[in-house]
Amino acid sequence: MKKLLNTITYIVDRSTELKNKFTDKLPAPVEFVCIFCQNEKEYGQFTAAIETLGKIVETTPTGFTYFLDKKICTISGDLKLVKIRKPDINRPERGDADFKTNYPDLKKKYQNNPKFKLIERENFEMLRLSDPNFNVMTCFSDVPKSNNLNIPIVDIAGVFIKKDGKIIMVQEKKPSAYGLWNIPAGHVEKDETIENAAVREAKEETGYDIKLIEKIGIFPLSPTHQVHVFKAEIIDGKIDFDKDELLDVKWFSPDKILKLPLREKFILKLL
Repeated sequence: MKKLLNTITYIVDRSTELKNKFTDKLPAPVEFVCIFCQNEKEYGQFTAAIETLGKIVETTPTGFTYFLDKKICTISGDLKLVKIRKPDINRPERGDADFKTNYPDLKKKYQNNPKFKLIERENFEMLRLSDPNFNVMTCFSDVPKSNNLNIPIVDIAGVFIKKDGKIIMVQEKKPSAYGLWNIPAGHVEKDETIENAAVREAKEETGYDIKLIEKIGIFPLSPTHQVHVFKAEIIDGKIDFDKDELLDVKWFSPDKILKLPLREKFILKLL
């Protein structure tokens, strides 16, 4: 298991480095990872390990794709789709990672770059970036893998709280978003309503008891995640948060928020 997780992390790390070196798509989140097994023994070991972590959602002649029960945190965001590829003498690389981005824009900029190769499939196309100094490849698809596989959407509940002209923001501590500012938000738990999750997350992340006023909207974060944002007001409490989970919680005026490193761009639409 440890070798499998280390290999996934390595592929994302190196693919991110490759992406950042040859494109301007620095904040692109990872969507999918494929491990290129180097021999039959490794293929058997990785398959046995990943079968305990998730279920098969795609079967191809080259291997199986798994949707993981729990996300793997990487330097390029949370990962839940992993393929274990059968050994292939034509694929000596360690693997590749697929990143979500503005594909038409990327294709326009890089399709004539010799480091990029256009790959056309029946249901999608992608640009694959490679370099001889890297033993991984980086891919960008016009249709995210999770869309092709009809992966269920994960709901997140968030709150927009404004008082005396200022908005409360939380500073992330998790490695994939370290130092970035966000509205109070978190995953909706099993058998929990989205509204109850919003109230709970506000309390856990800020210390405030709140009352929901209205639903502002639903904002897609990725093909598999969307956040439901509610306008809310404070009923009671004071700033109190878990320092193991967050770096800081502060009130900011809208003009100050414009200058902050934000975790999600949709926050600008709320101001």
